[in-house]
Amino acid sequence: MIVVTGATGQLGHLVIAALGVQVRHADYNQPPMWDDALKGAYSVLLISSCKVGQRTKQHRAVIDAARRPGAKLLAYTSVWRVDCGKPGRTRL
Repeated sequence: MIVVTGATGQLGHLVIAALGVQVRHADYNQPPMWDDALKGAYSVLLISSCKVGQRTKQHRAVIDAARRPGAKLLAYTSVWRVDCGKPGRTRL
C-alpha cells in the first residue's frame, strides 16, 4: 500500500486523484493516529506540513510510524516557495 500524507492540500489532491485511494484519517498533530493510518504501508509519500516551527515534530511522528509496519520507501516533499495559505498558488 502507498500512503500519501497531507492529502488535503494542493499537491496531495493531485497525487490521490492520479492514484485512486482508500481514505484513512490521521493528523500531523496527533501522533498516535499514524500507527493505524500506516498499517500495511510499504511506501509513504510525506507531503510537508505548512506549520513553520512544528514541521519537524509532525514529520517525525509520520516517519516513526512508517518504520513500525516496515515501510521500505519514504519520499518527502518540502514546502519551499509554497504559499500554504492560498490553495492552488505558489510564490516564485
